[in-house]
Amino acid sequence: MELAERDRADIDLGPQFPTAEGVTGRLRLDSGMARADFIGTAAVLVHSKLREGAASEAGSLALGTLRRINHGGLTATEREGVQWLVIGAGAAALALGRLAEAIPLFERVIGAADQFQSLARGYVACVLALQGKVTAASRESQLALETHDPSRLSADATAAALVAQGLCALSRLESDDLFGITTRLAPLAISDPILSTLRQCLVAEALRLRNRAQEAIHALQHPAAEGGGLATNAKRIIRSRVLLSAGRPGAALRELQTSFTDDAHHLCRPAHLACALVAMGMSAQALTVTEGCLELGDKHSAGTLRDVSLLRAAAFLELDRRESAASVLRWQWAQVDDAGLVGASLLVPRLINELAALATECEIGGAAALSRAASLSPSLALDASYERLRRLSDRERGVLVELNSPDPLGKIAARLFIAVNTLKVHTRNLYAKLGVSSREQAVAVATAAGFFDFDPNFPVDLARGVR
Repeated sequence: MELAERDRADIDLGPQFPTAEGVTGRLRLDSGMARADFIGTAAVLVHSKLREGAASEAGSLALGTLRRINHGGLTATEREGVQWLVIGAGAAALALGRLAEAIPLFERVIGAADQFQSLARGYVACVLALQGKVTAASRESQLALETHDPSRLSADATAAALVAQGLCALSRLESDDLFGITTRLAPLAISDPILSTLRQCLVAEALRLRNRAQEAIHALQHPAAEGGGLATNAKRIIRSRVLLSAGRPGAALRELQTSFTDDAHHLCRPAHLACALVAMGMSAQALTVTEGCLELGDKHSAGTLRDVSLLRAAAFLELDRRESAASVLRWQWAQVDDAGLVGASLLVPRLINELAALATECEIGGAAALSRAASLSPSLALDASYERLRRLSDRERGVLVELNSPDPLGKIAARLFIAVNTLKVHTRNLYAKLGVSSREQAVAVATAAGFFDFDPNFPVDLARGVR
């Protein structure tokens, strides 16, 4: 069957992009090509571009092709090609972090095609898990694995369902389940770059939750294709979590200094910035970073909203504002039911236990979950560095930054526009708070905690730009 006259047009396939059929350059709809051949060739090109990480091009080509095709009287082969194009458009939207656009595309396949149902359901489960809808994601991933005999599932269909289950296990901080899922994912030959990158992130998180931060950092350094904005941002978020667990909040802050734009990580940046700032004793700045985030309601990930609220409560506690902390906890347990506690696991145990005690005292709920998060937070050996840095005033932090330079006190005092004797007073005070007796020891403590990895002049309110 040839294309209808009204559908004849040119579709630009980009610069010399070879396919299995040897088609390159431009595909002309007015060349007499049969509709089935055109649909099949376009589908091959779309998925080839996805494998190359060109998600934007793949999405544009898939949607452009679907708009130009006459959908009347499709043969079985043509319907299969159309569904494969729809899958490609949905995968491109997922790779770009446009979760709201991806769901309807995958659901269209679920309602129309038996052959690709398991793959479409797996993708839907991934999107739901990224949105923090853990119960729905778990149900959809199970349906994906049960749709057909597992031995006939493609690697991507199996991977999509398992990645969704891994994201759910991570949200619930079920480290043993997460480790088991990553073991099942390991041998799969995944073709979709976004699924490959999410697998890599889950491996790193499984290692982090087992207090193996250095191995997690190594896992994230292993080369992996990145399928677009979501994949890139996911790795940055996981890397920041690993750095926090390794006791390097300053390095985590540096990892987060560029804005995120995809739906899945829209609020992740301020949440993780706040966590690192609280760890460094900059709780007032943490509140600035997350100001207004809770007003977004369920437009974004429920899990991230819970993370933001918990981190705001922690910041209020650090500033001795218990009533404000309790108010935030009440809000988050009332508004966010189907989510996890990943953010809480990044705080030091002392602070999580204080949140749990506050929840018990105010009869808010969630105390048991918070106590469980405390058992998965950074090791107790790291607490000393966090606690000592937390005691420093803003002026003492500025002095500590200057002490990391080779300059004598006279030059440092001149840069800070204070007298040398005043500088000595600040220096003695920060030595006492850090529990050290020399400049070298102070610098060593700060370095171990990642203090110098962060630019103190970084404008933390830039996080508002992602909203």
